Amino acid sequence: DTEFDLREALAGVGALRGVSQVRVPRFWMGEAEGRKVQGVMHVVAGRGGDLEDVRERAVRYLESNGMDVLVQVEREGEGRCWCGGGIKNN
Repeated sequence: DTEFDLREALAGVGALRGVSQVRVPRFWMGEAEGRKVQGVMHVVAGRGGDLEDVRERAVRYLESNGMDVLVQVEREGEGRCWCGGGIKNN
């Protein structure tokens, strides 16, 4: 079931090394043959994480689950993002 697969994928991305948060995920079914899940999500990387490494690992993980997702990554605590993520709550 697609909803279960999406929940599993979000949990998997959230568990990747260097990922602090997964914010505003948006998914839809592609219109091309095979109807691959497509989407966009914002990942907040921990302060010590390499942004490009975190993005690449997230994209590879999602691709391995049959998804084509654009992943935006920002570092935790560095300003305010459009989604409201990245601010460390103390």
